[in-house]
Amino acid sequence: MIPALLITCTAVGSICGGAAAASFFIALGARISGRSCGRHRFASVCLLLSAVVVCAAVSVITLPAEFQFTLSGSWRVYYGALFAFGAVLSCFYRIAVPLAASAYVVFALVCLLFLYSRFGAPRQELKVAVSADVLAAGGVTFRMESESPYRYAVVNVYTLNPALLLPLRRTWCRFAGFSDVRDFGAGDESSGDSRSGFGNLLCADKVTYYIEIPVADVASALYVVTYGVSGGELTYSLNRVL
Repeated sequence: MIPALLITCTAVGSICGGAAAASFFIALGARISGRSCGRHRFASVCLLLSAVVVCAAVSVITLPAEFQFTLSGSWRVYYGALFAFGAVLSCFYRIAVPLAASAYVVFALVCLLFLYSRFGAPRQELKVAVSADVLAAGGVTFRMESESPYRYAVVNVYTLNPALLLPLRRTWCRFAGFSDVRDFGAGDESSGDSRSGFGNLLCADKVTYYIEIPVADVASALYVVTYGVSGGELTYSLNRVL
């Protein structure tokens, strides 16, 4: 799996490289034809090439020594498209740059609203009511049908797709349901937690975590589970209130 930082640096470098190449050929064509294209073209080539060097340096410095960088066909198409996009921005910068910047801001805001509407705040609180054979929380009721002594609250942690280059929080978590076994499909089955097509575009990976809920030693009990994501991992606390 390609690290997110490498994807971001390579993507930014591809855009800058495409823009630098286009600016260079525009300046070269103007020089050959005797036209004046202004000093800004030469300055932009130097600036963009500096950005490419910085992106490459950051990638090399931060990558682990054992990592082997290989590109599949889809990634080659992705970076090639970004290179072409950078060239278009350079050729038609008066129109393309404002349009691209506006579209990027609108897309980022739409994604942010979607993520908060689907996953909520970074840290959430869940009240879990436990009885002998039933768990209930967040509108989800789970009846124990097996003789397993374990009960789990299932939380899915999603990772934002780094290829989208969005300046948003990388990981998001959501309560998925309950289970009595550590089965990767249990959470989805108990609450119908399926991603939409847009959600599949935004989220590149999902990891399921199981928070063990103690068996009630009386007729019923109430627990408060506070959970969130820190450093890409789920963190939580479990407290009994009744």
